Amino acid sequence: MGRFDAAVAYVEHAAFLRGYLMRHRLARTVEDADDLVSETFERAMRAEARYRDDGKPRAWLQQIARNLAIDALRRQRGPEMREIPASAFVPWQEPDDRLDLLAACAQLAPRQRQCIVLRYVAGCSRRETARSMGTTEDSAAKLQARGIQRLRDMMVAS
Repeated sequence: MGRFDAAVAYVEHAAFLRGYLMRHRLARTVEDADDLVSETFERAMRAEARYRDDGKPRAWLQQIARNLAIDALRRQRGPEMREIPASAFVPWQEPDDRLDLLAACAQLAPRQRQCIVLRYVAGCSRRETARSMGTTEDSAAKLQARGIQRLRDMMVAS
């Protein structure tokens, strides 16, 4: 087992983690991303004994950051997450195959888009998604299925 050097890791990976959180919409603001990056390194230092030096500290830190961001998104669920605007899917400025998918997501009906985001971006279970949307699990499943089918149709058409 290798030793985790938080200072070196911060210099090498903090900017990447911040960009990752923003690109994947896991943080709502730059300040939220910075807070999550700080919390990621705090958590990493506390978990140092479990760190396996496999030459991939970035992947380990990224997983910690992702888990913290999802937890934060779940805590923030409420009225402000009821409606996810199409503008949330404006593509970022880097070449990526996901740009067409993001543009298609922006064209979904608001409830379908909300369901897709909660399930695949925030990583919520079907039960958590239904609870957040104020609906039943069956309704959430139908919204998810319709949203995915509509995305497929749009992607095939483009």
